[in-house]
Amino acid sequence: MNLYPTGRATENASQHSTQPQKRSELKQQIKKLLESVAAQSNERRLCPQCGTEIKYIDTTFSLLGTSSTWNIKVPVCDCTVEKSAKNSNADRTN
Repeated sequence: MNLYPTGRATENASQHSTQPQKRSELKQQIKKLLESVAAQSNERRLCPQCGTEIKYIDTTFSLLGTSSTWNIKVPVCDCTVEKSAKNSNADRTN
């Protein structure tokens, strides 16, 4: 009597069992990234394009399927906002 599946059954079982494992690993990696970004200090930084001081927008991220949330300050520069607005308006007129 064999306690372990053999042949094709083993291949199929291993393929299916890795999917939840991969999702779990991905969730852990995303969680680690969000924790790292949330812990970063708000050191004064200058925009590499225009040289003005970058502003930060408070943003809340959550990971679907968990109760975890992270408050992250997303860096934004006025030159990027202006450029996005111009592109958005140009798209509407075309």
